[in-house]
Amino acid sequence: MHEGCTLGIDIGTHGSKGVIVTKDGVVLGDSCCTHNLIIPKAGYAEHNAFSWWNDFVFLIKDLLQKTGIDNGSISAVGCSAIAPTMLPLNSKGEPLRNAILYGIDNRAEKEISEMTKKIGEDKLLKYNGILLSSQAAGPKILWFMKNEPELFKKTAKIVTATTYLVYRLTGRSIIDYYTASTFNPLFDCRKKEWTDALWPDAPLDLLPEITWTTDIVGEITGEAAKETGLKEGTKVIAGTSDAASEAISSGVVQNGDLMIMYGTSSFFIEITDKFAKADRNIWPTIFLQPEQYAIAAGMSTSGAIMSWFSDLLDGCSFQLLDRLAEEIPLGSEGLLLLPYFSGERTPINDPNARGALAGLSLFHKKGHIFRAILEAIAYGIRDNIENIERAGLPVRRAVAIGGGTNSAVLLQIVSDVTKLDQLVPKITLGACYGDAFLAGLGIGYNKSLDDILSWIEWDKKIIPVEKNSSLYGEYFKLYKELYRATSKVSHKLVAISKR
Repeated sequence: MHEGCTLGIDIGTHGSKGVIVTKDGVVLGDSCCTHNLIIPKAGYAEHNAFSWWNDFVFLIKDLLQKTGIDNGSISAVGCSAIAPTMLPLNSKGEPLRNAILYGIDNRAEKEISEMTKKIGEDKLLKYNGILLSSQAAGPKILWFMKNEPELFKKTAKIVTATTYLVYRLTGRSIIDYYTASTFNPLFDCRKKEWTDALWPDAPLDLLPEITWTTDIVGEITGEAAKETGLKEGTKVIAGTSDAASEAISSGVVQNGDLMIMYGTSSFFIEITDKFAKADRNIWPTIFLQPEQYAIAAGMSTSGAIMSWFSDLLDGCSFQLLDRLAEEIPLGSEGLLLLPYFSGERTPINDPNARGALAGLSLFHKKGHIFRAILEAIAYGIRDNIENIERAGLPVRRAVAIGGGTNSAVLLQIVSDVTKLDQLVPKITLGACYGDAFLAGLGIGYNKSLDDILSWIEWDKKIIPVEKNSSLYGEYFKLYKELYRATSKVSHKLVAISKR
């Protein structure tokens, strides 16, 4: 019988994962499931919050069955999820509408402009450290207030996905500091508290209580125990966003460590020893424990474009597409793609940016286009890393994590384009593995975040090929130029489509 196990559950954009581990990080069992990403119209991205809870319940029951362990062996639960999401709940804790998702949802473009103009960029940088973008929850709350006033009147709480899960488990409405920092302009990064200084009409009374990620915030209630199969009284930590847990799962815990997360979108976290200087192109943030900080950045779409192209080909497998792309010479024989299929977050901060494919001819085949997609993802990653390093934050070590690490072709292209070595851990379960570690940290099994390093073994190291890096440097310049050349046309097309 295993005693002192921890459970980690992560809710992603297209699916969810769960894992049960021992005190020492040995995986006893893992599970996964999928759910629907809802796109009600162009620029919108939503989830049915009940799918989060249904995934959570399924994963726990499946894990208990697979491992055969008694629910009393699980000492603590840690959750993470996509963030920030904007989900209004009524007085009974029931969702009033679908959750509005993170930066891939661009519906609040007008509210971003309105708030930025009213508040001023200098004040935003002073209080929040970053400017408003599609990644900020505040403008989406304002959109909800303006566009669905009858539902807003019924709203008792506004939560993000992790908060909702913890609420269902414990009855408490909690958010961790890292995730709270994405609720701009409602969070004061200097005082580490909610604020209405920049938005006097902000509904602060509807927001969760802020606490640290690994704080024990409650126990599994009787009702939650009946639904999930977990033991009543099991400890629950506050949890955090999926990207933060991904970083922990990959050993990104020391200054200069950079996580490159290959998922539906791509996300970057680099650990810093202080709150970085406010910047227009990256996101300085509080991390998971007191006096720990990070720089974050994110592309809106990366793996999503790969999936989009696969769908266009009636579900053509990624393995086949990888093989076709591998046969194509560097540079896709004159093809260049912009990966802005749902606007872009960092570094251009342009919700109306759109994808573009330049250089297309009758000669090009699907392998060319797929390689151009992989190269575009790599150019976007380089663009973000260069911005991070320009802020005076050199990368000491880069770690690759997420579903995209299954593509050896993509990893090599990224290393060639960025000129960076990439380490890939043997266990690539991602955020749920980080959640299980954080749960153990919360109850004292682990003493510090550095203890995760004893859990990790490296599977491989991707090293850039110098001659490829040189040629990719030329393509990268054209990539930057292509956005400048097409952005006005893209903006006009978006405006026309919204009439």
